Amino acid sequence: EIEHRLLEHEAVQGAVVLAEAGELVAYVVLAKAMGVSNPDVQALREHVQRALPGYMTPGSFVEVEAIPLTANGKADRRSLKQLGRRMEGDSGSVAPSDELESRLVALFADVLGVTSVGVTDDSSNWAGIR
Repeated sequence: EIEHRLLEHEAVQGAVVLAEAGELVAYVVLAKAMGVSNPDVQALREHVQRALPGYMTPGSFVEVEAIPLTANGKADRRSLKQLGRRMEGDSGSVAPSDELESRLVALFADVLGVTSVGVTDDSSNWAGIR
C-alpha cells in the first residue's frame, strides 16, 4: 500500500519500501520529466499520510537511479540497501505524533544532551554518546 501511494505522486517513477532496523525506508526513483519538480522529503511524507495511518509513513527516504531487478524481473530488495543516498532534508528521524511522544522525545533529548531525538531513534543513532 505504501509503495502504491508513493507511485501516485507525480514526481515518483518507482518505489520500494523495506523494513530496516525497526523503521520503514522508502527507496524512490524520481521522475526526470520536464516540468516535474522533485519533491522534498516532507512533501512525500505528507502525500503518504493523506491516505495511510502514521505508522505506515516511512521514516527515511533514499533516492535511487533505478530499482534493481532480479533475474525474474522482481525488485532486488537486497541490492537496494547498497544503493542511493538519503534525500536532502531527510534527517531519518520521525517526528512525534502526539503530546506523549513529544514529551518523551524532549526528555530523551535533554538526558542525552542533544538538540532533537526522533520517535524511532535507537541506541545506534547515539553511538558517540556515553
